Amino acid sequence: MFPYNLGGFELSGFGEIVCPERYNIWLDTHKGPLVVELPPKVLGIIDDFWNHWVADAGITGADKGQGGKYLMLPPGYTGEVPQGYFIVKPSTHGNWLMFRGYLVDGSTKPAVETIKKTFRIYQLADAANPPGMKFADASGVPASLVFPTDYSFWNQHHAQGLAALHRIDPRPQVRREC
Repeated sequence: MFPYNLGGFELSGFGEIVCPERYNIWLDTHKGPLVVELPPKVLGIIDDFWNHWVADAGITGADKGQGGKYLMLPPGYTGEVPQGYFIVKPSTHGNWLMFRGYLVDGSTKPAVETIKKTFRIYQLADAANPPGMKFADASGVPASLVFPTDYSFWNQHHAQGLAALHRIDPRPQVRREC
């Protein structure tokens, strides 16, 4: 997580927010439930593999911006669900977590420090002794966030082994919103 300052090509650059969702965080529950310790004062969302909404997180989520522990349960999970977590039950094993922190008095530093201090992802089985997180600072590293618009896009896709991910969502595409 780092202040959004790539100095390269981007489709939508925001210099006033701490924006880790530029690089969506992939959550995989194939090995069991995951704990996501979300920092306070962030705005976020959890989507399933198909980018369907699963839960709000942060300011609009169950923690109401105070930060907290979200427990991501795999589909069909029948094990014990401990107390003290905001429970999230996506329909897919792979899910996206996206959130952002905000400037404090014109500075990204407080948000970055809070995220680095409090944000964690780990297996529920490791909850008694959660491992630390490693953060990479890519500020100032030139990068292009603009994908190719010609056939080379598909060559790049194939080379990365992503072609296998392009399956049709078995659920109906028309959903009722409540």
